[in-house]
Amino acid sequence: MRTLLLFVVLAIAPIAAAWRLSAVIDWRWITGIAALLSAISASLYAVDKRRARTAARRIPESTLHLSALVGGWPGALLAQRLVRHKTRKASFQVVFWCIVAAHQLVAVDCAAGWAAARWLAAFVRD
Repeated sequence: MRTLLLFVVLAIAPIAAAWRLSAVIDWRWITGIAALLSAISASLYAVDKRRARTAARRIPESTLHLSALVGGWPGALLAQRLVRHKTRKASFQVVFWCIVAAHQLVAVDCAAGWAAARWLAAFVRD
């Protein structure tokens, strides 16, 4: 239940950003790409969990993080909870939650009309 609540709360900003982006990009592309990236990320976690159990060659943590960074963090979060993989390793979780926070910040900025991005661009330019 807590996982579902966490997922719903974390989905608010990306949904708002997707709604704003739907004015220039077809919403089916946005949701399709997000779903594909999440499915790939979840699959990587499931494969790595299976390999961990059988002592086979593992998927590098950097690959798992990259899959979350490029947009698969929702699938990564669900896979972590469903297959109980990479939930106890603190160093992994710190990086993962930094990635999720970065996505949240970008989504909030997008939903707000890129106000922070424009401010940052003006700050760098001046």
